[in-house]
Amino acid sequence: MATMDKFALVALGRIRILGRNCVEVDLDAPLLQFDESWTINPNAETISGHVIIEKRGAEMFVGDLRARRHRDRRQITRGGVGGLTALSSIRSFALGHPNMIDALIACDEICLETSWGREKSERGGSRRNLYFPDVTWADSHGRTWIRFMYPDGASWCSAFRTLNDRLNGRDYFVTLEK
Repeated sequence: MATMDKFALVALGRIRILGRNCVEVDLDAPLLQFDESWTINPNAETISGHVIIEKRGAEMFVGDLRARRHRDRRQITRGGVGGLTALSSIRSFALGHPNMIDALIACDEICLETSWGREKSERGGSRRNLYFPDVTWADSHGRTWIRFMYPDGASWCSAFRTLNDRLNGRDYFVTLEK
């Protein structure tokens, strides 16, 4: 899936670059969709408005909340778990919003220079999928879709994936925690 470039995101007011390690994101901006016929399903406790994403040391923060990668333990112990089951296990957390993906790809220094980016290079470039589950989509066949980002060489890319599939140990949900 194509994402907008940094200049288009700034021009449209979707992001505002505040520094090399800091960007403001409009979470209320229209969501990028793979298919316009899909139904948008925001999380009941969705975050909204403008938030600041910044790199502090080796960690990434969204406002005062630390962005964490979360896996259901069954993704490791059982070799995978259904995506919808894994999603239900994180509903008590604040969740990463898909509009954050565009900002992180446009300002990739934030993500590449955190522990997330270093882990990617230390493990020989093994792909880590980072799912932003604050909003999901439903298609006409009853499948639930989620937007995610993943490393591709020295940059990050974005795509959609159905949560009706199994998630394994390389799949992480982005949660926001105190």
